[in-house]
Amino acid sequence: MPEEPLQSLPEIPLEQVADLKQIHGLFPSAVLAGRFLRDLAWGIPPRDIDIFINTSEGSVSDELGPLCRALGASPSSRCSLSYSGASPECGDAYLLERFRKLPINLIEITLPDPTASFEEFVRRRMDFGACQITYDGLLIRMTEYANRDLRNRTFTLVRAESYEGVQRSLKRAEKFRARMPEMAFELADADAFLGPDERIVA
Repeated sequence: MPEEPLQSLPEIPLEQVADLKQIHGLFPSAVLAGRFLRDLAWGIPPRDIDIFINTSEGSVSDELGPLCRALGASPSSRCSLSYSGASPECGDAYLLERFRKLPINLIEITLPDPTASFEEFVRRRMDFGACQITYDGLLIRMTEYANRDLRNRTFTLVRAESYEGVQRSLKRAEKFRARMPEMAFELADADAFLGPDERIVA
């Protein structure tokens, strides 16, 4: 299904444009994705930034010093984060705290197919349609699910890989609902994903 433009695209703040540019100096295919862009589209003040790193370009741990200096962040170490359900392609995650600036989560991703588009893979691996949106430093792109969810202020479960992954997604939905009670949730199809031996990708 072709992707469609959102009626009102979020404007990326210059600070985050600069952040991504700095990161591109070490990891050229890094993309800003998920909840930061979703919240901008909905006019909700973002709490942090998720930037996904292609492990074929190196390891975040090897570049923490230069990254912290470039981004004005305090030294960081590996942290425990869950994005779209823990999938085999997810590597380590690092939280970079900053003074009077949004913290940055750096999440390592290993492409199952090295010839695939990293930006597209990151976008389509998000479990809720509203989060399937990316910015690569030039363009904001989204899936058809994101277009619909962002227009309708809805969270729709559109992707899952396993029984455990669905359970994580539903727990995340509970947190979203508590923080954003005005949003609609479409989880009725979740039962279609529930099967310990199934692997389903929307």
